[in-house]
Amino acid sequence: SLLRRLLAERELTATEAREAESRGELQGLEALSDAAGLKPGFVALTLLPEEKEPKPPYAVAASLSESALELALTQTELASLAEDLNGQPSVQEILSTATAAKDQPDVEAEDDEAEAHTYPFHSLRCLPNGGMLFDATSFGDGTRSTVGMGATGRMECAYCHFPHSKMSKPDGRLRQRLNDASDQELLATFLPFIFKKAAMEGLMPRVNHLLELLKAEKYETQSGVVALGKFRPMRMSFMHLVESSMRQLPPHIRAESNRIKSELPPPAVTHGGSGPSLML
Repeated sequence: SLLRRLLAERELTATEAREAESRGELQGLEALSDAAGLKPGFVALTLLPEEKEPKPPYAVAASLSESALELALTQTELASLAEDLNGQPSVQEILSTATAAKDQPDVEAEDDEAEAHTYPFHSLRCLPNGGMLFDATSFGDGTRSTVGMGATGRMECAYCHFPHSKMSKPDGRLRQRLNDASDQELLATFLPFIFKKAAMEGLMPRVNHLLELLKAEKYETQSGVVALGKFRPMRMSFMHLVESSMRQLPPHIRAESNRIKSELPPPAVTHGGSGPSLML
């Protein structure tokens, strides 16, 4: 299928992408279409598995040049998609991968769980009078809010009765690499994730202008990206990704971010596979 081919090759020619769209296997290219045809840029795509596969559509970020459509996914995300399609890898594959990683001194060896700490994040706290306070505590049951350290990750808190989800947090070495990176390198690293997050959270077209402003700041076409290792940016909120895309957001981008937040409805708890979370 188109999805399996993209996972293997990570790109299609622009002609093949248009043909796949006409067959209904790929959705989202219309965002880059104009009277002259397709124009280069970032886009959030929906990939549809074959009809015989009982799989949901996949939302992925991609970049389109004049000649090719390329998936903007990390190795971790590719592995996750491949696992969804093909099932869990065998024990032999897991062991061989672990052995290969130990033989490479440049590969970060931190355990994935060691990287995911309980992270202070803004959330709703319900007040006795029925109002809601937007603060940095975790979720409460009406009058009983707890701080993030009140329960371990993915375990229900006996005090506030909600699970406390862990959020991904860069380790020391990654934070140093991010601090050393230029704005162009940070934009090249985080822009694909920002577009993907916007599509997955249903923020289009509300944030379209913000995305265009961020794209306009990316003027170097050949800038490198920061090696993220095992860190998973998609666990970050949309606004956190935007804040991470530059050392300091320019005033006009900051103003647009604030405008979007001011027009959004009050924050609401959404229940997903990892427990309650906030979109922004």
